[in-house]
Amino acid sequence: MDLETSSGDEKRGSDRLLLNLPVRGRVGTGELMDFEVVGITTGGMQIKSSNFDVIKKGFNEQQNSAAFEIRIVGRLAWAQSGPEDSYVTGWEFEMEGGEVRVG
Repeated sequence: MDLETSSGDEKRGSDRLLLNLPVRGRVGTGELMDFEVVGITTGGMQIKSSNFDVIKKGFNEQQNSAAFEIRIVGRLAWAQSGPEDSYVTGWEFEMEGGEVRVG
C-alpha cells in the first residue's frame, strides 16, 4: 500500500491510499462482480473493472450516483481490548483459488 499526497494541482483535500485490493461486490442493484479497489480517500474511491456495462447498469444516471456494496467474508484472527471500553479485532480474508479476495 502506498500513500499519495495531495499536490498543489490536485483538488483532493486528503491523501489517497493506493491499493491493489481485489474485491467482490456490486454497484447499485447490479449483479455481484469482481473488481479492484485501486485508490481510496476519505471522500471517494477509484475502482477498476473489466466490465463497465455492469457498473453502468447499477448507476443512476439522473442523480449521477450509485450505491456500492463490497462483500467481506473473514475469519476472526485476534481481539484485544482498547481504551474507553473499545475493542480492536483482526480479521483474515478467505483464500479463494490461492488469491486473497475480500468477499
